[in-house]
Amino acid sequence: MGSLPIGIAESTDGSTIYVGNWRDSSISIINAATNTVSATLSVNSNPWSIAVTADGKKLYVGSEQSFYVSVIDTSSLAVTSVYIGQPSSGLSITRSGRVYLGSPSGGVIKVLSTKNNAIVAIIPLSSSEARDAQVAPQRLFTKTTVATSGSSSHSGQEVTFTATVTPASGDIPNGELVTFSDGETILGSAPISGGVASYRTSTLAIRAHTIQGTYQGDYTYNLSSGTVSQTVLP
Repeated sequence: MGSLPIGIAESTDGSTIYVGNWRDSSISIINAATNTVSATLSVNSNPWSIAVTADGKKLYVGSEQSFYVSVIDTSSLAVTSVYIGQPSSGLSITRSGRVYLGSPSGGVIKVLSTKNNAIVAIIPLSSSEARDAQVAPQRLFTKTTVATSGSSSHSGQEVTFTATVTPASGDIPNGELVTFSDGETILGSAPISGGVASYRTSTLAIRAHTIQGTYQGDYTYNLSSGTVSQTVLP
């Protein structure tokens, strides 16, 4: 099990329990029959609320700090990220396939369609909260660049990807996360130290990859991302 488990959801058939681990930015998948962890998946930073769609095919994971929602295919366990432009500490899914997302900031509920993960509605909770959301102070600009330890590598060879996050002013707090992804697949997250986060992997498939490092932002600094190309040879 991961560290600081918070959100918990059950599969539609009751065979699987999903647990969001806030500190590890991961989801633990538990076999309900044996009470054992069968898999652990990396998701966007600080998962908070989680819910399963009515057909049981997808798990949506809200994040307390990230501006992305993680969407997990419950069959293949592939993880994708959907940008919603705000943290999502509250999350609920209707039987008709609408995902309602609350936020500790912003004063609105955003609604996603599970068919294409597009935002289909934005609901102000009150006129004052909608007005406050419009005049909320802008977060500070950041720039994220990503480098590789070697742009060409061989199958099974370990590669290190390093993301450098530079803010317009001040310093990014140590411990905040950069999420590394390969296309739409999340590889994992790494904590920032001195403005730098590194992630190592030796499991990339033989082909060309575009690796993205995304700094998720916080209440002071804005989200930013950068990419680097990686070619894996036999």
